[in-house]
Amino acid sequence: MSPSPKSLPMGGFAFSALGVGAVVLQMLSVVYPDGDPARAREAARLLRQLATRVDTSLDDVEDVARTVWRPPSSGAGVDAFRKYFGEDLAPYPPHVSAYLRGLADAVDDYADLLEQTQHALRTMAMIQWLELLMFFCWPAIDRKVQTLINWAMRKKQAGLLVRMFNHAVGKRFIYAVGGSLAYTALDQLLVNGVKLGRGEDMGSSGDQGEYMVKNFAAAMVFYHVDPANFGKAANLLPKNQAAQNAIVFLTGSSIFTTTANALNRPGDVIDDPASLLPTWEQMLAKLGVAAGQDQFRRWRGY
Repeated sequence: MSPSPKSLPMGGFAFSALGVGAVVLQMLSVVYPDGDPARAREAARLLRQLATRVDTSLDDVEDVARTVWRPPSSGAGVDAFRKYFGEDLAPYPPHVSAYLRGLADAVDDYADLLEQTQHALRTMAMIQWLELLMFFCWPAIDRKVQTLINWAMRKKQAGLLVRMFNHAVGKRFIYAVGGSLAYTALDQLLVNGVKLGRGEDMGSSGDQGEYMVKNFAAAMVFYHVDPANFGKAANLLPKNQAAQNAIVFLTGSSIFTTTANALNRPGDVIDDPASLLPTWEQMLAKLGVAAGQDQFRRWRGY
């Protein structure tokens, strides 16, 4: 029995989703810290247990040592031993136990930091993967945005925006603004939703506002990578629609990443411009998204 026409694109969509998930994990594995917080805390517990045994052993040894100088014992040898024990030997174990407890505290701090870092990186991985899935479905979201804009323009019937909308360049600009606003809002909802669900700090409203402004600016640049804006250069694009969509997306997405990096690290625009370009892991993820979008379009019949 042959698969249904829609099952193949759905399978390709799922395969692409798993692929970009693997790329995200590969990207984070570079900085993901090794270690087991639970085992580290167990090691800290054993260190404190050892410190307690050192203290207890000193008490036991002191009880034995006192029998040496307890009357009727006396003499120069007894006095010398008592002085040696009190000044040289007895002070040493407390230093050892204090060192062990300090080491246990440091191990506990390391376990806490390790746990927080691993938790934050898992949260980041979830956000990045969900963002990529959102990009998979972006053709549908973009259509909804354009439908809403068309409806609003029909309702308005007058004004500067309508006059702009009646021109091809103005229409593309309004679509770009609408799509960029939709992306900015949806991405912020996604990020805040995951962080809230994971118990992560969502940052101040100022930080979120700055992040949204930068996202909007980068998205506006992405939307202007449109064959309609290419002029004669559009003739260089392949005639196959799937290939053309992939090239346009990869170009726009790469410029989006470069723009976002430049906005977040303006000093590198002069000092290290090459670092603003997408990494090879990011390019792999973009290829996966391009493939996923193609499968999504086939699945939805776009």
